[in-house]
Amino acid sequence: MNTETAEREIKMSTLMYRVLRRWRGIVVFGLLAALALGGYKGLRLRNSQEGLGQETDAVIAQSEDGTAQGSSGGSGTETYRSLLKKLENRQKSTREYLDSSILASIDPGHEAQANVSIRVLTEDPDQTAALQKAYENFLTSGIDWSGLAADMETKEEYLSELVSFGDEWKESQGMPTGLISLTVKHKNTSDAKTIMKELLRQLENQKTEIAQTAGDHTVSIGAVSAGYFSDPQLEIWMSEQLKGYAEIAADMDRLEAEQDTFKNPSAGKTGTMASASAVVKYALAGFVLGIVAGILLCMIGLVCGRRILSAREWNSTFGLRSLAVIPDKKRRREPLDRLVEKLDGDKKNQAEEETRYHLAVENIHRCGRMLRTEPEGQIKTILLTGDVSLEELKETAEKLARAEKQGQEAGRTWLCGQNLSSDPDTLAKADRSDAVILVEKTEHSRYSAVQEDVEQLLSWRIPILGTITL
Repeated sequence: MNTETAEREIKMSTLMYRVLRRWRGIVVFGLLAALALGGYKGLRLRNSQEGLGQETDAVIAQSEDGTAQGSSGGSGTETYRSLLKKLENRQKSTREYLDSSILASIDPGHEAQANVSIRVLTEDPDQTAALQKAYENFLTSGIDWSGLAADMETKEEYLSELVSFGDEWKESQGMPTGLISLTVKHKNTSDAKTIMKELLRQLENQKTEIAQTAGDHTVSIGAVSAGYFSDPQLEIWMSEQLKGYAEIAADMDRLEAEQDTFKNPSAGKTGTMASASAVVKYALAGFVLGIVAGILLCMIGLVCGRRILSAREWNSTFGLRSLAVIPDKKRRREPLDRLVEKLDGDKKNQAEEETRYHLAVENIHRCGRMLRTEPEGQIKTILLTGDVSLEELKETAEKLARAEKQGQEAGRTWLCGQNLSSDPDTLAKADRSDAVILVEKTEHSRYSAVQEDVEQLLSWRIPILGTITL
């Protein structure tokens, strides 16, 4: 037999039997998975409910600001109704602004701009700073937009927000620069230029009044340039406006849900029942997934663990004869054992322990006749070895000797020694033996140890009568 090319064959019934014997651990794994998944869902629901309550309180506090006295005397339903009304008004005004504002209608990737540079010139730095401040106040709050707003059919505030200033508008940490970079935004360059001309016209008219208060000075106005540009800041601003509008709508939905719960307490109970049902569903799903994962992990562990799973499996792998399969008396036989034995069709495994040892002795005698090379030759000394404890080997030898004596067979000498690779004394016992019986234990004996024993015995030409599986 070539043990190097031996392939391991595992019957599915044997594998499932070994897996189902671990049913307690698999159930515990499923319960842990159910607890984890159900707890995760419960925490998510609790956090969402807490977040809903906090956001609702924030909306109430924001909407009741300045109007608490008017709503405190009313009922809860009236309070919710008034808050919803305020949110509706905010939503309406925001929607109106987004629909009517010129700035909100500009494409940030194709923004029309009209630009001009204005410089205030004086010999005194302090006077330059004062004049720059004066022009700043005028450009931010002194422009009269009424006439232009009427001509362009829009509101004054929608025109004022189109004007912006460059970084030069801020004073430097050293001497004032006196430089103002003025920018007008619009959807097209012609309207941007029109607004810029109105700004410069009113600025020219204001120079005399500013000179009377701040002193003589020179204002140099550059040429107006116009073109189309990309404006990332405008894109950010528009995103914030849309986000604010969406938050108002979400606040309204939350308040309406709170109002429904306040009006109908059973709705809250229904929500609680729905939450509990969701937690139960997640827990059941976790239990099923945990069971499946536990079974898969057990199967992978058994296959990759390289341990003997059944007598038929390892005997067929190494091409050996099975003399007997001895049950573990410490483990109570369960219906699962009888079912697997029935599926395997192995009636010998259904016998009691004493009967199995008698069958083992009879099989040893039969195999001994097959191995004798001379008619007068007999197998008198047999070595029991394997990847099991020495106590188990001695117990097996005692029971074989007892069964042999009861069967009135010729007395044999039974030697015991652990596997050849770990016990040097076993080598000497093997030399004194006429044959060897391998004793291995399911889910304990290693394939590598068994393979080493088989290879050494074959190389020394020591006959192997067969195997006993515990």
